[in-house]
Amino acid sequence: LLLNRDRVTAMADDTTDDQGFEALIFIQAVAYQVTYQITFDGTPLTAFTTPAASDDHNAISTEVVAAAMVASLTAVGGLEIEREGSVIWVRRQSLADFTIEITDSRANALARVIKGSVNNFNELPTTGRRGFTVLVERDASTNEDNQWVQFVPRDAQAVMGDGTWQERPAPGITFLIDQDTMPLVLYRADRNVFFVGPADGATRTQTVNGTDYEYTFPEWGGRQAGDETTVPSPSFIGYPIKDHVLFRSRYFVIGGESVVASEVDDVFNFFNATSTQVLETDPIDVRASSESSVDLNWILPVDESMLVFSDKSQFRLQAADADVLTPRTAIILRLSNIEMNPHLRPKIAGPNAVFATSEYGFTGFREYQFFDTQSRRIGLNLGGSQNITLNVPKYISGDADLWDVGESLDYFVARSGSDPRHLFVYKYLWQVTQGAVQKLQESWSTWSFDGDVQWARFFDNRLWMVMTYPDGTFTVTLEAEELTDTDNPEIYLDRQ
Repeated sequence: LLLNRDRVTAMADDTTDDQGFEALIFIQAVAYQVTYQITFDGTPLTAFTTPAASDDHNAISTEVVAAAMVASLTAVGGLEIEREGSVIWVRRQSLADFTIEITDSRANALARVIKGSVNNFNELPTTGRRGFTVLVERDASTNEDNQWVQFVPRDAQAVMGDGTWQERPAPGITFLIDQDTMPLVLYRADRNVFFVGPADGATRTQTVNGTDYEYTFPEWGGRQAGDETTVPSPSFIGYPIKDHVLFRSRYFVIGGESVVASEVDDVFNFFNATSTQVLETDPIDVRASSESSVDLNWILPVDESMLVFSDKSQFRLQAADADVLTPRTAIILRLSNIEMNPHLRPKIAGPNAVFATSEYGFTGFREYQFFDTQSRRIGLNLGGSQNITLNVPKYISGDADLWDVGESLDYFVARSGSDPRHLFVYKYLWQVTQGAVQKLQESWSTWSFDGDVQWARFFDNRLWMVMTYPDGTFTVTLEAEELTDTDNPEIYLDRQ
C-alpha cells in the first residue's frame, strides 16, 4: 500500500439506495364480525367486515381481508399496490409521502401498518417486498440501539414473497470511502511486472514481453449496517493518513488525532459489521488525548503494542488488562511530552525505539527501552526517555531529514538538511551475558563525502546510498569490514 501523507481522505459522494415512502399492510389475524378499514391521507376508505359465524357463507381468511383492502386502496388512484398473501405493499407512483393507518374492531390487534419504523422485530411479517426498508427503534429515547433492516425474499427471482429481514445501512447516506483519497495498491505480478492503482475492485491487464498479466484490485469496504451514529465513518476521514502499518492481522492508520485499525483479516474494511453489537474482530478507533490538539505523525509496532508519535507528545496503544487488542480493550496512554522532529520516522534499534527531536536548531535522538537487562518485557518507561545525544547536544546542526538504522550492524546514520555531504553516525555495541543485554559502548562520529547524500538505507549488512557528484548521480554502497575482516576492519568512503 502506497501512502500519500498530504492527501486528505474523504467519503465518496455515493449514497445508499432509498426506496422512498412506502408501507406494508399486514393482516395478522382474522375473526368473525370484524371490520377492517384503511385511512389514507386522512380519508377513510371503504371498510370490509368479515361474516358472522352463523352466516351460511362464513369462510374467513387473512388473504380475503387483504384482497378487500387492495380493492379499497385501488379506488384512491395514483398508487402502486402489490399483494402476497396477507401482506400488501403500497406507495405513490409519484414517490411522494403519504399517511396511512388501518383499524379493526378488535382494538387494532389484528392488523397493522409498517411505515418508516417499528419498535421491535416482532412487528415485522415474514412476507414482504424486496428492498423494503424499515428502522427498528427499540428504545425511542436513544439512537444507539437503532437498526436498519430490509426485506430479502428467499426466492432470488421474486419481488414479493416469503423471506427474511437483513441488516442494512440507513437510506440516503454516504457509505463508501473515496478510493482516490486512500493509499494505492502496489502488486508485483512477476519480475519487473507491477500493477499500481486504487483499491477499486477493478480488473486491469498489461502485456510485458509478449506475456499477458491480469490483476483484480481489492476494494475498500463500505458501511454495511447502521447510520453515521451507530456505525460511524472512521475518524481519519477529513485528515491525511500520516502513517500506516500491518500489525496483528489488522491495517493500522493514523489521521488527525486518532489511531484506526481495520477489521481482523480484512485490511480494507474500516466499518463495523453490525450496528447492534461490537464484535472482537471489528475495527478499532481510538483517540490520543492531550492538553492540546495533537495531530499524529508516526506509528511504530513495538513488542505487543504500538508507539504513536505526534509533534509534541508520545503515546502507547495497548490492550487494557488483556493480551488481545480489540475495540473493547484498546487504550492509548501518553508516555511523554517531547517536541519531535516531525519529518523523521521513529525506528527500532536493538531493544529500543529511537526517535529524533529538534532542540534550539539542532537535532537530538532519544530512545525508549522496552526490555530490561535480562531481556524481559517491562513495558515502556512511562514519562521519560533516554537522550542519547545528551553529551553532544549541538553535534547535528539543523533538522535531520534522512536517517536509517542498520540493526544487524548496530549503526544508525542521519543526514542534516543543512549539510548534505555528511552523515552523522551513531555506533553502539551490545553485550549479552547469560541472557542479559547491555549497551557496552556508544559513540558519535561523522562521515564526509565529496558528493551530496540524496538517500540512504541499510540492506543486507550494507548501506545503500544515492549520491550526486559533479559528474552525475550514482547508486553506491558502503560495507563494514567488521563482519568479514574481524582483525583489522575498516570502512571505505570512496566510490569504489
